Amino acid sequence: MIYNKKMETYINEISKINQITIDGSTSIRQGLNCNGEPYFYLEDNCWNLNENSKIKHSKEMLTQLEWSCNEIYISGSKDAKCLLQTALLRVKSIETILKAQYPLYSFDIIMSIDDGTEFDVLPSITVRFYCIRDNDYYIAHNELEEFSQPILIKSIIS
Repeated sequence: MIYNKKMETYINEISKINQITIDGSTSIRQGLNCNGEPYFYLEDNCWNLNENSKIKHSKEMLTQLEWSCNEIYISGSKDAKCLLQTALLRVKSIETILKAQYPLYSFDIIMSIDDGTEFDVLPSITVRFYCIRDNDYYIAHNELEEFSQPILIKSIIS
């Protein structure tokens, strides 16, 4: 797991990060595009996708599709650290499912925190994942410090 310095501030304040257990509410499915290339999606997040969807997207467009569909938005508290516990649970759940169900593929799970100060709103956390194709990363791991938000990447390498 890698993260920028802004995320490190939050992570250091969570004392039980290794004791987080997964939940069973996440369901990840695999579909195939017209060319037989796999794509992965959260079952309840993408209303227009199912195992029989024959989409025309390929390579980087599949990554963009996954980026758009595989978003979990976590909000509802004034305390970003409280939201972080829930978000880390989701990251761990997604990691466990991807490793167990799709061991031949590599993935990145991205978690970012919006502390709400920029637009004077409540904090929120977004968790997303995508399949790594041809060693092409949606977010370059060596550029995390360039992000203004706290960001974490959990990589699953096959």
